Amino acid sequence: MMRKIKWILSMALMLLLCGCGEENHEKKVITLDIGEPQPWMQEAIDKFNAGNESYFVEVPDTEDISDYISVRAVKLTAGEGPDIFAAGADTHFQEFVEKGVLEDLKPYIERDLEEANYLANLLYAYERGGKVYAVETEFQIHGFLGSKDLLGGMENWTPLEAMALMEAHPEIGRFRNAGPEEVLRDFWLFGGIEITDYDMLRECILFAEEYGNLLENGEEAVLGGNVLVEPAMLNYPLALASYEALYGMELCFVGYPRMDGSGFLTGNGGLSINAASPNKEGAWAFLRFLLEEEYQSGLEQRRCFSVRKDILEQELYAYLVPPTFDIYISEQDETVTVEGSYYAVNGEEIEPLTREQAAYFLELAGQCRATSGETDYGAWTIIYEEAGAYFSDDRSIDEVMDAIENRVELWMKESG
Repeated sequence: MMRKIKWILSMALMLLLCGCGEENHEKKVITLDIGEPQPWMQEAIDKFNAGNESYFVEVPDTEDISDYISVRAVKLTAGEGPDIFAAGADTHFQEFVEKGVLEDLKPYIERDLEEANYLANLLYAYERGGKVYAVETEFQIHGFLGSKDLLGGMENWTPLEAMALMEAHPEIGRFRNAGPEEVLRDFWLFGGIEITDYDMLRECILFAEEYGNLLENGEEAVLGGNVLVEPAMLNYPLALASYEALYGMELCFVGYPRMDGSGFLTGNGGLSINAASPNKEGAWAFLRFLLEEEYQSGLEQRRCFSVRKDILEQELYAYLVPPTFDIYISEQDETVTVEGSYYAVNGEEIEPLTREQAAYFLELAGQCRATSGETDYGAWTIIYEEAGAYFSDDRSIDEVMDAIENRVELWMKESG
């Protein structure tokens, strides 16, 4: 009798486990290739998986795969690879667009989202030829900080304007605290310069060689003193005020030097759907989940801005007044609300946001662009390698420019 009871219990347990497995496998698996998810992304994945009856998001383990970006690119161009991945942050983005690797997200956006609720420049940051190949789910604003006394009210500049300002102040000595390769990247890779504009490239290389040099060990960067600008990221409403407290001066936040004079950049890369995915609707369901209010409302705590206009405005306007805290007073058995203060990264107290500053942030957000989707990393690899020979005094600028032009022209023929 005892054996019979044990057998019945064992069978019941096996059926229960089998039943659970079948329930999980009823959902279609969506692979999300973003490396190790940040805690908030993992939380979003868990919430989506718990609430969606049709799809289940899994993150593949890619830790042990060397040169993973290249391996993934080969799989994707062969019609394989993950359902969702950060194509906008991939150096193969242009190649993916040309080879039809990426699903056009515009029909999904138009079908399921109220476009007026979003920052159009970010929702369509990866639009090429009328098709949208990635979506930004959150953003920061990247640019440069400089002394307002030196930069004035400047917000954007072209490479030539940035060069002219640096050359007007040779006593400063360097564009920023970086080597020539990084300064060249700031001007060419993010500068929107045509690949075949070799005259402009030559100017960028010469400028980077003259004004790209690192500070000595222990020497601090002084804006307007030993550096013209320093890279900075605005990721919460009081970020600029916090920087001003840190540097002890009134600052100007200016974009990257770009040919079109619009150089405020986002810092994420966007998410794309594999055009060969057998579960495109499921992949879009997860992207849509990230674009909806629940996920978008929690971005402030992660030091990111929402791509939804209404949520971004709410976040900014919340900083127009000092923070408040509820304190329980046991002697009086009551809870009172007290007013607090905001503090910079160096511990200095800073004022709440003004309406003018809030409007300025909204203006910056409306100018932000994702240049990672329009940069030609194939050409950049060639330029970086060849310019290095000039920076190390191994070849003259004429020799380097000849080598770059020959290699780039050959690369364009082969990739075209």
